[in-house]
Amino acid sequence: MGFAESFVECMQGAGVSLDAGAVTDEASFGDAINYVKSWFDSLPAEAKDGLDDASTTGEPVAVYLVEANVAPSVPDLMKAFDAAAGVPLSTLLDWCVHCSQQATAAGESAEQGQQAESTTEQ
Repeated sequence: MGFAESFVECMQGAGVSLDAGAVTDEASFGDAINYVKSWFDSLPAEAKDGLDDASTTGEPVAVYLVEANVAPSVPDLMKAFDAAAGVPLSTLLDWCVHCSQQATAAGESAEQGQQAESTTEQ
């Protein structure tokens, strides 16, 4: 299973349905997630609370991050966030970081397994 599939599977645990095709290459996607998370974490507490509260109402919030050029490279992820009504934006961002790390580790583990397999075949 590749990075995209692992990431999508992990995000299902947070109630986020996302197509693996929406996940770009691992490095770019990880950088985009880290940027959005860093941006969110740098906001004043009142702003974070406001975004979290608004994101739990079922109203679109995350898609505005795309329009505001905070998350322009992950529009499908932001749409999926908005579809996960009832989950605070901060929680979804935490899940993204966790799932990105987990998917990277799974990919590295699979790659090492393939290398070991090809070494024993030689």
